[in-house]
Amino acid sequence: MTENNVTRTLVRAAVARALREIEEDQRRAMRRITDMGRQFSRSRFQILVFDIIQELLSDDGSIYYDMTENLLKTTDHDSLADFGVNLGYMSWTHGARILRRSQKELGVCLPWEISLFYDPRGEDSLTPDDMRRIISEGKDLGIYCYHINQRSAAGSGSLLPDLMAEYPDCAFFWGLESNDLTASQAASLKKSRNAMVLLNGSARGLAECADLLRGEKLLFGVWTSYKTEEDLNRLKNGGICSLYHRTRAPYLVLVPGEGADPSVIEASSAYCRHVRTGQPSSCILADYSGDCRMVSDLICGHRHFLVIGPDRKILYPACGQLLDRDRDLSSLFKDIFPPCREDLSAEEFPPASGSSGFPVQTESD
Repeated sequence: MTENNVTRTLVRAAVARALREIEEDQRRAMRRITDMGRQFSRSRFQILVFDIIQELLSDDGSIYYDMTENLLKTTDHDSLADFGVNLGYMSWTHGARILRRSQKELGVCLPWEISLFYDPRGEDSLTPDDMRRIISEGKDLGIYCYHINQRSAAGSGSLLPDLMAEYPDCAFFWGLESNDLTASQAASLKKSRNAMVLLNGSARGLAECADLLRGEKLLFGVWTSYKTEEDLNRLKNGGICSLYHRTRAPYLVLVPGEGADPSVIEASSAYCRHVRTGQPSSCILADYSGDCRMVSDLICGHRHFLVIGPDRKILYPACGQLLDRDRDLSSLFKDIFPPCREDLSAEEFPPASGSSGFPVQTESD
């Protein structure tokens, strides 16, 4: 067993013990665990996160106590522990260390997560083998987080759940366009325990699919898109609350649509940070664009990402290229990504850029 596997096992055991302690004495356990995490934090990223959590939990009336209680009651504890460790430790800590070292070696910026659009109906779309190669090569570079966006119906098979189960140390976000997840797919997800399903808040079957996932105690959230200021205002003035009450999802994610004005994206990002720190919501609210930039700033020192469309076209950065199946990721990154900062330490996190709020996985610019 490698040194990292041992460390991950120890972190996983500590998280599982913490979840049990929170059930027994929630407020005391959450504060003690946060204080201990802050005490042993070594990076600016970890220090920032624990400082924010400490501040939020200093209020006995914090809504995060109720949110945590509900999450523990409605979600399988093993899924919480595995997904949380894979995102918080494997991606944001262990993976980030490797990622910064890889950036120094290759001389270019590297993304902390990769977004892949999957459409099995497409003639020349990404295949499961394409995704396996991307994930395997990505892990070697320090990338442990992947967002798979399913453009067509999920179908009755367990292809993607089985694929995600092949990488038990990675964190996956499985975004659905059609809310048609089946009971067999839910059962497959229970075996892997390393994925969060993101339901489409604008598609039919939302409440029914949320009921299925909640009944199976699976980790899930809801995504919804916006383009204009009017769209964002509708979400702020009742739309977000409506999605929460229809699904009781612990996570709601706002996604800027194609052509969204940059000022609207910034307004959405600022609103989500305000909601998380002001605590007026019953769920964690995230903006894909803003929160992804924040995490990338903190652990990579840049804001560059890789998004591959269903036809294998590289959507971001907009380089006009198709993913070449005979080309490795390192070569691709050296071709399409800019040079990384020469003064960025391979062992330390760069300074925070002034953003605040919880870092939440997000998709693209």
